[in-house]
Amino acid sequence: MIIPEISVVVPCHNSIRTLDRCFDSLRGQSFNKPYEIIFVDDASEDGTFDRLQSYRVRYPDFVTVVRSSCRGAWSARKTGIETARADLIAFLDSDDEAKPCFLESLYKSIKDSGSDLVVCGFERVRVEDGVVLSREFCNQRDTITINSDPGAILSINPAPWNKLFKKAFLSNAFDFPYSPVMFDDLCLLLLALCEVDRVSIVDEPLVSYFVSSNSTINSLDMSQVRDGAQALSTAAKSVISHIDISSKQSYVDALSAMAFIHLGVSMTLRLSLNGLLDKDASYEINKLLDVQFPSWKRNRYFKFAYCLSHGGIYIKAYLSYIMYRIGLISLFLRVYRLITESINIDIKW
Repeated sequence: MIIPEISVVVPCHNSIRTLDRCFDSLRGQSFNKPYEIIFVDDASEDGTFDRLQSYRVRYPDFVTVVRSSCRGAWSARKTGIETARADLIAFLDSDDEAKPCFLESLYKSIKDSGSDLVVCGFERVRVEDGVVLSREFCNQRDTITINSDPGAILSINPAPWNKLFKKAFLSNAFDFPYSPVMFDDLCLLLLALCEVDRVSIVDEPLVSYFVSSNSTINSLDMSQVRDGAQALSTAAKSVISHIDISSKQSYVDALSAMAFIHLGVSMTLRLSLNGLLDKDASYEINKLLDVQFPSWKRNRYFKFAYCLSHGGIYIKAYLSYIMYRIGLISLFLRVYRLITESINIDIKW
C-alpha cells in the first residue's frame, strides 16, 4: 500500500449541506503526490455518515471514514490524527473549501524551507452570494522564528485549517488532560508550538472560510468562559514546562498576551453581542486573567514600540490593551463592530 505524503483530517457534524463542496475541493487538488482524506463523523443525524460512506466506496484508497460519538471537534481531530498514515497533517472544516493548490503550496513550502509548520492565508466568503468579505494572513513576512521572538505567536491565527503540521508535534499536543470545547483551536496551536521554532508563511488565500450574513455568534455563558480559561491556562503551563529557562519569561509574556487577546477581548466581544456582559462578567474575566495569566498587565508585547514595529494585529492588540486598562473596552469593541459592519467585513478579532 502506498504511504501518503499528507493526511487531511476533516471533522464532520451534521454537514450534509456543505460536504460535497468540501470533498470536491479536496478531490480536485493539484498536488501530484499521494494524499489521503480522513473524515471523522461526530454522531451526525442528517445523512452525513451515509454520504461519507459513498465517498469511501467510490474512492477506497483515497478516503477513510471514522465514526465518533458526539465528543466534539477536539476528539474528532485526535481520532483523525491517530488514523492518519502520513507524517504531515492538514485540516479542513466540513463547511469550508480548499483552493486547488492548497496542498501543493503548503507541501512545497515545508519541504523547501525546512520549517516545522506552514501557515497560509485565507479568505472569508459570504455563503449567500460568494462575495469575499476579507482576505487574512496575506502580505505577511515569509518566516517567523518563534525562539528568537516568542511574541510572533500573536500574529498566527489559531484555526487549524490553514496550516500544515508535522504529525509528531500534533501527537504530542493531544497528550493533554482536557478535551477543550472553548479555545480548542488555540490550545492545539499552543501545544503544537512547544516543539516548533521556524514557521513559514504562504501569503496567498488558499482556504475559503464561509460565513453567513444571517448567522449569530454562538451562545456563550460564563461557565464556558471559565472552562476555556482553565484549558488555556493548562495548555500554557504545558508549553512553559518545555521551554529553556533562559527564554521562559519571554514565553510567559507571549502566552499571557495571547490569553488577553482571546479571553479579555474576544470573550468580552462575544458576551457583549449576546447581551451577557455586565459588571459581574467583566470583573470575573479580569479576575481570570489576573489569576491564570498575571503577566498580562505588564507585558513586553504590549509595549508601544514593539507593537508599532510589528504593525497589523499588534497595533490592534495595543489599542485593545489600553482600552481595557482604562475601562473602555466595551465601548471600543462596539465602535470596532460598527466599523467592521459598515465596511461589510466579517466580525472577527
